[in-house]
Amino acid sequence: MAKADRNTAARRAVTGENHAQALSWIRAHGLLHGLAPDAVSAEQQALEAALLFALARPVGSLHPLPLTEGPFGIAKASPGPGDDLRLWPTTGSEAEVLLRLLPSRSSDSVPTVTGVAGLRWARDGRYLALGRVRTSERVLLAARPGDVREAGRLCAEAGRACCRCGIRLTAPSSRTPRVATSTPSSAIRRPPGAARCAARSSPARSPPSGPRVSPSSPSWPVTRPR
Repeated sequence: MAKADRNTAARRAVTGENHAQALSWIRAHGLLHGLAPDAVSAEQQALEAALLFALARPVGSLHPLPLTEGPFGIAKASPGPGDDLRLWPTTGSEAEVLLRLLPSRSSDSVPTVTGVAGLRWARDGRYLALGRVRTSERVLLAARPGDVREAGRLCAEAGRACCRCGIRLTAPSSRTPRVATSTPSSAIRRPPGAARCAARSSPARSPPSGPRVSPSSPSWPVTRPR
């Protein structure tokens, strides 16, 4: 067996990829990053660990998915260099996987919470990008928005409230600034200046009780005639 074929078979055994995917990886990267490179940043490692814990954690009626076709409903995992990770659920279990990943809570007096806290989703081509709010770390899951709706339905059937099934992920870097429009300057409300704010907040002053001194009056005291 050629060296590339041996490395391809080793990559397939570790990741569950098909031959074409594993061979493409070996040809592009060789063993420079190992067969399955770890995530570089600690934040990405924490996100991946939280996803795995949510899939393996049995809570109430939500049991881990069977291991017949893949561990916890995941058939393939393609880790790339850096912080790139793509997951493929087993066929037909996309909604079940999302049900265990997205946060939900039971209706008990002391509710139990499942899923990854703060997890959101966003469509990214053929994948759903999963990440926590206000973070840039992502894991791509081979699923569609329809699978999210199905996960919400399964969540309701299980007597749970899905906290984040309908909330999409907004990356901090993907927020586009508002485009300035040609609004007339007369229609723009300008905030009052500091002097105006001080004048509005201070109580009204009462007029002085003594005689008003004109600007032409001398500054020295005036002696009345006796």
